[in-house]
Amino acid sequence: MKDPIQNIFNNLIQKINLSEKESDLLVKKIFNNELNTTQISVILTLMYQKGESFEEIYSFVKYLKSKSLKLKLNGDFIDTCGTGGDNKNSFNFSTATSILLSTFDVKIVKHGNRSITSKSGSFDVLESLGIKILSDQKKIEKFFLKNNICFLFAPYFHSSLKNVAEIRKSIPFRTIFNLLGPLLNPVKLKYQLLGVSNENNLITHAKCMKQLNIKKGWVVYNEKGYDELTTTSNNIYVEIKDGKLMPKRKINPVSLGFKIRSESELKGGTPKENAFLMRRLFDGETGAIRDNVILNTAAALVVCEIAKSLKEGILLARNNIDSGLALKKLNSLSGS
Repeated sequence: MKDPIQNIFNNLIQKINLSEKESDLLVKKIFNNELNTTQISVILTLMYQKGESFEEIYSFVKYLKSKSLKLKLNGDFIDTCGTGGDNKNSFNFSTATSILLSTFDVKIVKHGNRSITSKSGSFDVLESLGIKILSDQKKIEKFFLKNNICFLFAPYFHSSLKNVAEIRKSIPFRTIFNLLGPLLNPVKLKYQLLGVSNENNLITHAKCMKQLNIKKGWVVYNEKGYDELTTTSNNIYVEIKDGKLMPKRKINPVSLGFKIRSESELKGGTPKENAFLMRRLFDGETGAIRDNVILNTAAALVVCEIAKSLKEGILLARNNIDSGLALKKLNSLSGS
């Protein structure tokens, strides 16, 4: 009888997608410490080279969510999060978007981590902004009730991932674990704006959203390879609404009144540098970073049904920066 793990290796080497049964078995073997470090590294590399399928991604999601620490919060929540792995070292757009979004009547549960493939992950910049990283559930609930937003540090809720943390750091490119992050929020989401750095993941992640019963969500990708909407070029998105996947659509930033920006204008830096840029943004500084945060916030407002169109969302987002609401919220979060 053939060794099922050897079959998995053979399939991946031949760039054949694993079946749901094979994927489920592989996940259990990895997290039950039945595979050594070298085997796991090779498997992650082969999956990356092949391109991870929906079945493979969702098997990991199912397992990790079943083992995660649950957070008891009530509400119609949205998360704004990207897979990372675009190697752009851009500003923390999804984090700034979540803070700006919290100035509206929206409940945000931002799930994230420290940097894996970039200079500054979402929780690196939050720390530099003076926003506490909380692990106690009662303190998280209190923070959320006060601010309409909370930040969930993935390692606190997914202790299973400790098993692969060092392996992830040793691999110089994104792995399936980057793709999982946005799909592992510990609370039940109603809405989601999710960015991917590979166009193929528009469909895999939209299918995962469907399985997770997201009422309305957008999976977005920028043609320059960003895992978020940007004003550098056209953007593509797939909408999931009430269990149905919509056809791919394009967003042209010029048609929305934005100037095309260069990739260099979107660059971030260290967590301290990005925190400084975020404060300047919410203090009213104009430019490429502001445009991109506004664009992503507009998309989130459409997703959670506050705005009827991107153009309306853009006006709303601009107003909440220019009125000082965003800076006031940032200062409030830093002092909570």
